[in-house]
Order: sequence, then structure tokens, then C-alpha cells
Amino acid sequence: MGQFSLFDTEEFVKDEVFTFFDTETNGLPYDFNAAVTEVDNWPRMIQLAWIQHDANQKELSRGDFLIYPDNFHIHESIHGITNEMAMAKGRPVREVLIAFSEVLLKTTVLVAHNISFDEKILGAEFVRHDMPNPIPGLNKICTMHSSIDFVAIKSGNRNKFPKLEELHRKLFNKGFSGAHNAMNDVEALQRCYWGLKQQGLVSLY
Repeated sequence: MGQFSLFDTEEFVKDEVFTFFDTETNGLPYDFNAAVTEVDNWPRMIQLAWIQHDANQKELSRGDFLIYPDNFHIHESIHGITNEMAMAKGRPVREVLIAFSEVLLKTTVLVAHNISFDEKILGAEFVRHDMPNPIPGLNKICTMHSSIDFVAIKSGNRNKFPKLEELHRKLFNKGFSGAHNAMNDVEALQRCYWGLKQQGLVSLY
């Protein structure tokens, strides 16, 4: 963990630069509709991963960071990240936010699965650390919202929000290993995005 690599970014065929990202968190918010300024409502980010592509799917950068648990304790039940692991390998969240902000300066489209949740997790961390948040000014795509009717799993009389694993299985007839690890999820996310785009099924969020 704690990896950040940047590739040559000068050979764009088109201007679009896509950043696919995912967070792992220390629980869930009390209120999913609360403002990011209500930081006590929002769980702490414990992992952030991203992959950045140009419009031709050329990888430009990637990062994968565990967060050092400063004044909070990690519950490992969902993601398997232990408090001890994060203390040994984690990076200060401010350092991670700075690295991601630099990536977002070169981003035109931000992509996530359930982007409303992930952008609020990041937004609350920017507020906690009194840092400018570059996310609101970016175009966004949510693969969860874009694929509701494509995946078409019924919940009552309507289609439910598909999990990333369900979308991946629908597109590629197989799941993927290591779900709920942010980088594994981002690897699957970018495959799903390009698969949906090929079928004309993505739109701005």
C-alpha cells in the first residue's frame, strides 16, 4: 500500500481524462443525505485507490493507499483491513488527499460505483483537514446509476441498484476476486465502465 505512479500524460488523442476511484470506510453514515460539512455523520476513509486513463484506455496514473488511523479505530468486518495493518502501512490522510488532488487537476471525468457515497466520504475528509475540495467542479459518471436497467435485478416492482460485482458478472459472465479492497474494486470498475461505454450505457451523473 501507499503506491502512486505517474505515466507520461502528453500523448492524448482526445482531451478526456478519466479517473476511476473507490474508497473503503470505517462504517456507514448515520444520514446518507447529510452535508459533508457534518463531519461527525460521515465515517472515516481507510483506503483510497484510483486508476487514471485517457480516452483510448491508456493508463496514466494509479494510486493505492491505506490511511493511518489517527484518532479513530478501524472495524475490519467488511473489508478485512485491521487497525494494526493500517497503523503499520497507512499514510497520513492529508498526504493522500494531496496526492489525489494532484490527480484530479488532470481529470475531466470522475467515475465511481455509487459515486454519491464516495465523493461525500472524500468531501468530509477535505473538510476535516481544511483543504479545498476539487471534486464538485468535475464531470461525474456513476456506473451504479447508469446500469440499473441493464443489470435488471428486481427488488419488488422495480430494478435495484446493482452491486459492482453484479454489474461485472452481467458484462463479463464472471465475478472478480477481492471485492471490498479499493484497488480490486477500481480494477473491476474501469473494466465495467469501458464495457458499458461500448454499449452506449453511460451518462453524466
